[in-house]
Amino acid sequence: MTIKVKLLLLVIGTIFTISVIIGAEAIYNINAVSKNSIKQYREEAYKNKEEELKNYVSMAIKTINSYNQRTEPAKIKKEVSSYLKEQTSFIFSIIEKEYERNKGKISNAELQLKIKNIISESRYGENGYFWINDTNAVIVDHPIKPALNGKDLSNFKDKDGKRIFYEFARQTAATGEAFVDYVWPKPGFEKPQPKISYVKRFKPFN
Repeated sequence: MTIKVKLLLLVIGTIFTISVIIGAEAIYNINAVSKNSIKQYREEAYKNKEEELKNYVSMAIKTINSYNQRTEPAKIKKEVSSYLKEQTSFIFSIIEKEYERNKGKISNAELQLKIKNIISESRYGENGYFWINDTNAVIVDHPIKPALNGKDLSNFKDKDGKRIFYEFARQTAATGEAFVDYVWPKPGFEKPQPKISYVKRFKPFN
């Protein structure tokens, strides 16, 4: 072989060797970068999933806390009390106008009947109603239990021994309006459940 051919083979061999080394190094670097990228991706994906789970748990806890706060007896009582007073104020605004419009034009008995019918037929919410008793705890009208009409319930007691109709009459006679707590049977419960009523005196007829 001539020197020229030997040099050519040497150059080609050198280039080939260098190319193989560079290629091998490139493959190694690509693999290393790929593994590193996959590792970073896994770590980021894991962190993202952790954050997602934390957010779900946080949302669940906030929902539960909100529900617990919403269903605390004191909270419920406050909301119910406000609602009862609002509904009673509404029905009173109606019967007061009816009274002013008709007093002196018809007899007291006719006017009382008109007002009684308005109250008896009025409802609110799913099962809310109004009843009438006088300041002696005698039932004037009970739309749900008409058998009570005309009965003296001043000695009627709830399961805790509270004379509830006596309290309705006593407190409204004293202050004109009142909230009265007591216990009352409720479907689905073995024991009587806490209940509250808002009572207000209609002064023209007590």
